[in-house]
Amino acid sequence: MRRRWIAIALIILIIITVGSAIAILQLLPRWLPHEMVCQLTGEDALNDTTPVNVYGADIGLMVSFQSRLHFIFGDTFGPDKYDWRSNTIAYTLDSDPSDGIMLTGWITDNTTHLAKELIHSAKIDEVEMTVIPTAAYANENCLYIFYMSVITWDDPGGWTCNNASIAYSFTGHTFHEALNISWPGDSNFIEWGLVKGGAGAPATGGYLYFLATGSGRFRSCYLARVPETEILNQSSYQYFTGLCTCDVPFWSTNYLEAQPVLDAPMGEISVMWNNFLGKYMLMNLDDVARTLNVRTASSPWGPWSPPYTVISRPEYVGFYAPNIDPLFVEEDGRFVYFTMSLWNEYNVYLLKVELTQVLGFPFMTFDMILISSCIWLCITLTIPNRDLTLGSSWLMK
Repeated sequence: MRRRWIAIALIILIIITVGSAIAILQLLPRWLPHEMVCQLTGEDALNDTTPVNVYGADIGLMVSFQSRLHFIFGDTFGPDKYDWRSNTIAYTLDSDPSDGIMLTGWITDNTTHLAKELIHSAKIDEVEMTVIPTAAYANENCLYIFYMSVITWDDPGGWTCNNASIAYSFTGHTFHEALNISWPGDSNFIEWGLVKGGAGAPATGGYLYFLATGSGRFRSCYLARVPETEILNQSSYQYFTGLCTCDVPFWSTNYLEAQPVLDAPMGEISVMWNNFLGKYMLMNLDDVARTLNVRTASSPWGPWSPPYTVISRPEYVGFYAPNIDPLFVEEDGRFVYFTMSLWNEYNVYLLKVELTQVLGFPFMTFDMILISSCIWLCITLTIPNRDLTLGSSWLMK
């Protein structure tokens, strides 16, 4: 009998130990392998961008428009921060990112033939310091850019905005600001991220979905949707307010009623459907942990998985603004290419992440051990007079 109780105590100890290990491991970063592919902008880029006076730029949103993949950049500079433009656009006909991306051309000024600013800003601190693109969507006829009007840059990772709005273009060369659209600068809908589809993506019922945050990198993440044909009609936007008991989402036309789908801190966000995972994948910057992460979910409203870490210090310093696109994947999404900005170098880079580990992480092994131990213990305690498994007779002695 004494041996039996000693064995039971050992099993309980194993269960507690394994359970504690699982809890601790679940809190640790889960790393995804990645590699640098090439530099996209600057003098040392795969193709030198200084002939169009682009010595430095950031952001690198990707959107396909009129049979060309466009890269939309934020603040762009010539040498020594000369010739400041709040935003510029390059395009490529290169569809193979494995050896880097060659930028075919830029949207340029007709007179200077240099990369031109497409959405103008006042460039006056405390009034309108700059205008930064945060998301882009295009159909056959029009290219739409969601942008934020920045009043001033605050402490690192923070900024104050006038508002968020949309600029649109039928040619990709001349943009018009939608003066009837404005989300207030103190709202939760300043930095937008289009939820992109792709091969195998679930039907959206004609809606475009966007994840969004307020100003800066330390806010929670919210969800909005709008019919594809109503993107320039702000009254048609609906905001996620929660789920009913059958997990059906509720929506409101009042952005003030929106409820978060991911808690802070959520930096720049990029989202797409990944057919390899059979889920949506989200990339974002965590400016508290100083990591660039991947999360997954079966729907835009979640629940979103814990983060998988792709980039962290000290491998890179000053990284931000990850961007992904369904066009730039390999093996159905097992490998995903993404753009990333580096602050010190102040340029945009193309990287590649492998997502195999997202499909099955070794925590399952610990879970199975824990469950098996619990089942064995329950059987041993509830049926003490039967020899059930090898060694159970020893437990009865």
